[in-house]
Amino acid sequence: MKSSKKGAVRLIPCADYDIEGLQSYFEEMAAKGLHLKKDGIFAYFAAFERGEPREARYRMDVKEKRSPIMDGDNGRPTDEQIELCNELGWEYVDSIGAFHIFRTYDAAAPELNTDAALQSIAARRIVRSQIDSVLVLCFWLLIYPVLKLDGLLLPTMFTVGTDVMLLAFIIDIWWIAGSIARLIYLSRTKKRLEAGESIVRRVKRSSARYIAPRIVLAVLAAATVCLFIARWSEADKGRIPLEEYAGELPFATIADIVPGKYERMGFPVTDGIQVRSDILAPVVIDFREYAAVTVSGGKAFSGGLLIDYYETVSPRLARATAEELLLNARLKRHYTPIELADVGADMQAAYCDEVHMPTVILQKGSRVIKATLYQTGEYTISMDEWAGKLLG
Repeated sequence: MKSSKKGAVRLIPCADYDIEGLQSYFEEMAAKGLHLKKDGIFAYFAAFERGEPREARYRMDVKEKRSPIMDGDNGRPTDEQIELCNELGWEYVDSIGAFHIFRTYDAAAPELNTDAALQSIAARRIVRSQIDSVLVLCFWLLIYPVLKLDGLLLPTMFTVGTDVMLLAFIIDIWWIAGSIARLIYLSRTKKRLEAGESIVRRVKRSSARYIAPRIVLAVLAAATVCLFIARWSEADKGRIPLEEYAGELPFATIADIVPGKYERMGFPVTDGIQVRSDILAPVVIDFREYAAVTVSGGKAFSGGLLIDYYETVSPRLARATAEELLLNARLKRHYTPIELADVGADMQAAYCDEVHMPTVILQKGSRVIKATLYQTGEYTISMDEWAGKLLG
């Protein structure tokens, strides 16, 4: 960690709610000649001034209220509180988490926070606030994302990347677990204060035990961000025009469904194909085709075929994917089911969406397809017929 003749910066080796750990750490540093700078705490780091080794006492005082995230003064105590503490021989140094940090070098200075009842009331308020924080964190990190997915957890994983989603989930659980650990510690502290105990004992925290998980979390967060950026870049560059795609398609296209003289209508913005691969779905295809076909007798077919295709690692996963796609459709306001003849799939469903375009969802083995075919020409083909040709 950074050091110089005038000072040093250290990673704080305990949580910002660990009262005894923080007090003991700052006192230990003072005994080594490193004294916490005023307003020297930023994130998980503390800045120290070099000086003579001295016996010091640090005390954590519960904040009157929680400071806003963007509060520039980090929720400083009032001028009256600072002045009163100065009269008792204590100076305000900084704030961390839900606490103010006070320091004295005077061995005769009276202890702060001698009124355990008042401290208990303040601690009770912090515990209630922490309960709210845990609930809010659970909502925004777990419940809200699921609601926003509209039932499309697996298709989203296949598109974004199972590895990215898994890492993000681990980080979410880590944050929630950390918030719960904070709540448990503060609840125990509240009980000790209610029992009239003073929180001033010396403790020795293992810095490796606290810092190592933080390093792991930082590495996981960095890996998640890098993977997400890589996936985003691939998604932005991955779509190509249909005429440039040279691979074989695992499903039928308009050319296969409607025999005749085929002519691609060509909408450069939307026409095209994008192929992805995921750990759980080795083949993921986003396919958009717009074409006109002149059939026998001179009749013309024109329309578009929109396909989302997934080839998963197991039939069970494919079935779950198909069910999620159907659930998402049912959640839409204008979902209207359509009767579909048996097309030989393990699972099948058909419906019209909000713009009345017929859509089918088919699952056959490890393959899943969601296809919409809209037709505007004088020649049309029935849903039973084109749906039966999709997966062969």
